[in-house]
Amino acid sequence: MYALLTARTNLPNAGQNDKVLLALIVFPPVSELMDEFRLGLSRAESRRGRGFTIMISSHGQCHCGNISVDIQYPETIHSFTAGVCRCQFCRMHGATWLGLPISQLQVQAELASQAHFYDDDLLGVRYLLCRHCGVLTSVFSEIEGQTYAMVNAGIVNLPAHIKTDVFQYGPYPNLAGRLQIRKESWLSTIKFSRELNRLLKREEQMARAQQDG
Repeated sequence: MYALLTARTNLPNAGQNDKVLLALIVFPPVSELMDEFRLGLSRAESRRGRGFTIMISSHGQCHCGNISVDIQYPETIHSFTAGVCRCQFCRMHGATWLGLPISQLQVQAELASQAHFYDDDLLGVRYLLCRHCGVLTSVFSEIEGQTYAMVNAGIVNLPAHIKTDVFQYGPYPNLAGRLQIRKESWLSTIKFSRELNRLLKREEQMARAQQDG
């Protein structure tokens, strides 16, 4: 299969309908395209057979779209467990949280000036909200030098075949028990955009300055 790309020519002595060949575009036969498709499927099945985990991703964002998230998780997942937190802040926002088995969370903001990290020092967590539309997007907790996170299930567009089961966290006997649950159920691979990293460092500096002052 091929296509000819031609154009009329303005060369001397050329007729009105004379054309010059600009390019010859050759398309592979449909059978070859199907062979490539089957080869891709075969490679994917081979990777599964060798113990590789095929990952898929889902996108989400706040109401105005300023803050967006992308999560990755194994393709074998057919359901998520969304946790309902008992704390006052989460109850006020009506948030349910997704953690493991999400393997990676990427967070970015079009306008970092319209994003805000709100610290709850009593619970040792930091929430990320959009200043423009007010949506709570994610929560973070630093434990022993490692940052853990969960994403608000309400902002993520999961495939239709994936179900979400809801359960309620707690109650916790003490803060140590709460931190242990985070280490066991929150994800720990988080990537912030450059702008959000700058915002986070700036707000941390402001918080330290207020404490010192």
